[in-house]
Amino acid sequence: MFGDLGHGLLLLLLAGYLIRNEAAMKKQQLDDIMSMVFGGRYVLLLNAICAMYVGLIYNECFSVPLGLFDSVYTLQGVQGTDMEVQWNGGVYPFGVDPAWQRAGNKMTFFN
Repeated sequence: MFGDLGHGLLLLLLAGYLIRNEAAMKKQQLDDIMSMVFGGRYVLLLNAICAMYVGLIYNECFSVPLGLFDSVYTLQGVQGTDMEVQWNGGVYPFGVDPAWQRAGNKMTFFN
């Protein structure tokens, strides 16, 4: 599991399908892999909820920044060169500011 809103949504749909059709699937003869997935349907549900929550904190959906709110940084210049970054003194309301997606130390910051 990793923190991504879109990945969590796909897991939530799969877990919801397995839980909704629980009675019918218990009567069927499932193969090895499907029986393991069916046995872990509630774990998948919890993973989905956690992935969606962390995806909101990381501000990402399928590895694309969401940008739910305006950034507190103003970036001037061309990406890949020395960019001028100005902070407006505010705080991003929830999660990670999408301006960090362009930072050279992005992986160090996120990890």
